[in-house]
Amino acid sequence: MDANVRNLIRPFLLGLFLFCISCGGTGSVPVPDNLLPEEKMSEVLSDAHLAEASIQTFMLANRDSIAKAYYSQIFRIHEVEEEAYYSSLEYYGMFPEKLEGIYARTMEILQEKEKK
Repeated sequence: MDANVRNLIRPFLLGLFLFCISCGGTGSVPVPDNLLPEEKMSEVLSDAHLAEASIQTFMLANRDSIAKAYYSQIFRIHEVEEEAYYSSLEYYGMFPEKLEGIYARTMEILQEKEKK
């Protein structure tokens, strides 16, 4: 992964992390039936962040269709339903400690990919 991609990913990760923390609430939060395990979530997020960085290089008019194609492929590769991904992201966003661990692992995965 080159420096430009890393520079695009870091602000996106930080923004998403802060957004999810701000959504955190108190009280009992129901666990989604289709909750992705934390490791699986990290794997999917690593590919999602690479896709987001790549999407930023395309012309604005093409980004939506390209993003849809990228995410469809990511969900297919990881054998994850779109609904499960988004409900898991929302759920983990309610628990900053868990989300922090997921993002720490996501960054490790991205660093491993960078070495390849």
